[in-house]
Amino acid sequence: MFFRTLSAALWLLVSTRLINETKAHVLSRSYKSISSTSLVRRDKSHPTFDFAAERKGLQEKYGGRHQSNSHQARQNIIQEDMVNQNMDVMYYATVEVGTPPQSYAVILDTGSSDMWLQSIECAPCTGKKIDPTISSTLQQSSSPFSIAYGIGSVKGTLVNDVVSIGSSSGFTIQNQVWGLVNYTLGTPVPGDITGLMGLGFKSLAASHATPFWEALVSDNKWHDPVMSFWMTRYNNVSTASAAEFGGEFILGGTNEALYTGDIEFIALPYASNPTFWAIPIHSITVNGNEISTVGSNESNALAAIDTATSLIGGPASTVGNLYAAIPGAQRGEGVLDGFWTFLDSKFWGARMVDVIR
Repeated sequence: MFFRTLSAALWLLVSTRLINETKAHVLSRSYKSISSTSLVRRDKSHPTFDFAAERKGLQEKYGGRHQSNSHQARQNIIQEDMVNQNMDVMYYATVEVGTPPQSYAVILDTGSSDMWLQSIECAPCTGKKIDPTISSTLQQSSSPFSIAYGIGSVKGTLVNDVVSIGSSSGFTIQNQVWGLVNYTLGTPVPGDITGLMGLGFKSLAASHATPFWEALVSDNKWHDPVMSFWMTRYNNVSTASAAEFGGEFILGGTNEALYTGDIEFIALPYASNPTFWAIPIHSITVNGNEISTVGSNESNALAAIDTATSLIGGPASTVGNLYAAIPGAQRGEGVLDGFWTFLDSKFWGARMVDVIR
């Protein structure tokens, strides 16, 4: 799927595995330069105490209560190979920060707009941390920074420094503003991850800073105004290791070897002041039968595309109608309150599905 913002003239493609014969308009291109690095995911298993927090976080994020305190041809394309860790829960990539440049792993999140990295002064932080004194170009400030997520929150101060992605110098912003985090609650980043790069729009940013990707677009750094993801899945692969090949993340174009046919471009609603990458939903079908979806709000029904959540959420009535059409589906209870489960013979057990109330 591709999504488009009229104001920034950007398209976003998110796919899982191979895209087959979708219809639309494909931009003509000749790739001028391509470089690659890598992405990764979170632990597959959700601790039971996280269920309510995950649901609450999605509810707040997409229920209208998010927090936020002449044209030149683009010359470059950056292609990042993704690594999939612990079965499709989180994907992250490497960015270069500072002078001399240091590599840090960041979650790629189309559902938020701020970039932040964990400081060595953050005692409760898990994962890797950044020493701000290493960079000769990092500029500190006294401006506070904070943002809440479904399973935690982070706090710190705003700084700015050189940020780049890939080997091309064309994908560098000299004075990118981001949060230097000295406190976390709920351990929002595990393993080797140092932070997060938000790929949503500026109007959603808690820092009010221009996101890295928007700064690149404004500087005409991209070959085409396209951001694309191709994500692999290992959800039911029992032999999958902790880290597997995860697909590709591309700035400035697409990999035409990964799909056939044409790609459909969908105009973003509220393009004059976009926040999330959202698309309209017209109908939902189960086994070929259309179910009731959004009732009287059908013309305003939207779905946000969020690369940093493994959950699917929606209004309780809509999700209830969907799972009423699936034999064996039932509402979760206790720690699974707000979710649905159903038996899957391939999985040999109850599988969890999601609902926001």
